[in-house]
Amino acid sequence: MNKSPLPWIIPSLFIALGFYLPVGRVVIQGIGFSSNPAIAFTVIQALASMVISIILALPIATVIYRRRFFGSRFLQAFIAVPFLMPTVVVAIALDDYQRFFRENFDGLTAGVIGILVAHVFLNMGLIIRAVGSRMSGIDESQIEAAQLDGAAGLRLWFEVVYPQLRTTIAASGVLVFLYSVTSFGIIRLLGGGSIETIETEIFVEALRNLDIAEASRLAFIQTVITVIAFAVSIRLGNIGIDSDVGIVQRIRKTDISVLAFSFLLITVLYVIPTLSIFVKAFLVDGALSVQNFVNLSGEGTRNLLNISVLEASGNSLRNMIIASAIAMFIAMLVARASKDRPWLAIPFLLPLGISAVVIGLGYLVGFAGIQVLSELRSSWLIVPLSQVVIALPLAIRLLQSAFGAIPRELTESAEIDGAGSLQSMRLVELPIIAPAWRNVLAFIGLISLGEFSAASFLATGDQATITTLLFRLASRPGGENFGMAMATSALLILFSLLVLALANSRRSSRQDAS
Repeated sequence: MNKSPLPWIIPSLFIALGFYLPVGRVVIQGIGFSSNPAIAFTVIQALASMVISIILALPIATVIYRRRFFGSRFLQAFIAVPFLMPTVVVAIALDDYQRFFRENFDGLTAGVIGILVAHVFLNMGLIIRAVGSRMSGIDESQIEAAQLDGAAGLRLWFEVVYPQLRTTIAASGVLVFLYSVTSFGIIRLLGGGSIETIETEIFVEALRNLDIAEASRLAFIQTVITVIAFAVSIRLGNIGIDSDVGIVQRIRKTDISVLAFSFLLITVLYVIPTLSIFVKAFLVDGALSVQNFVNLSGEGTRNLLNISVLEASGNSLRNMIIASAIAMFIAMLVARASKDRPWLAIPFLLPLGISAVVIGLGYLVGFAGIQVLSELRSSWLIVPLSQVVIALPLAIRLLQSAFGAIPRELTESAEIDGAGSLQSMRLVELPIIAPAWRNVLAFIGLISLGEFSAASFLATGDQATITTLLFRLASRPGGENFGMAMATSALLILFSLLVLALANSRRSSRQDAS
């Protein structure tokens, strides 16, 4: 099954033309090495971000995915939102914390702390969702039997729970490492201008110093790091984000301490920064008002914007729908065809470790001289196509796990009954993995909506997206602009929550009915 080359034809053509051709023409110039000090810092901060995210995520995943209590479903959705937020919104949300860091530490230390906090804010939700998904499937009887044998506390964790979570923790941690390696907006906005990574150095060398050779060398080094990380990730196995497995029991007295820690961490790291956005969105000159939202139909102080936020929102929603449909179609084909041989998907996963800045630059430079592609470069379609490339690796990685978990006897029975490959997929496999693919579709859509780095290269004029306008509003906060930035950020957060809630609604309804 899935040995036919047909499922690979469309995905291979897309990834070849949409990624390897444009990015390859940029990266190929940089084969070699660079002594740029940003390389070492990039790896160190990414490792630190990964370790901190894992340590803080594990207790939260334990309590909100294995125990049922009032608000547990909301917390699952709420914690996933920051991972899908535009980096500009994250920087705005953490502005008060960053101001505190600058007041109490020197500029470099404050920048490093701010970057680590932001990366944890962004990525911890991915680990919580992946580990929690796996944790909810652990048989409670195993834990109870171990407790009867005298295992408790850390011993219970390391002897019974951890062995079943080890590969999921490591695999999701590798993804956090990769996202931190390719972080751009966070470094630029919170680094205070004194901290550079491979990502920001590529931007500086290419667009400010016009040194394409050095930018290409850095892009090549980034690619090497990506290949190594993905080799480790593939070796570890797949991860999932669906929690609709196992038996989730009511909260117990023994869980109170972990629940209290989780609520404290969620409040400090997520609730306070997020609420600050909503408070500021409804404040005008110290008084409650909806004027900031009304102003979204305008173009800001001194006509800062070329189009209104509402018009840009229409562009972003259109791009999101197109990117989601294409990415989901390709991800389904690749994930299903490679579920038994994950290494076959590696060529489609590589874009995860290539910065969106490089992808955007590749579309501008790499398509030059090719007539059809040059015309595409000047079309608004280039933005959703770049977003497909950016979202595709995560979608494939998550769907591989879902397809791989389908009992083989079910698909073999469908084949025996005469069902073709597409019939088996539509009638047997997709209904089984429905909770997973709905979550993946939500993730793809929100990643597209919040994408900023590539859009900043490609979305211009009346095709600007909501994130590119938000960056302009946040970077020039005088007059109406600051309030408009707060209102836009609040709406993005609400929309993200709504999308994730809809992705989980059928699952919750089914559980309630049962």
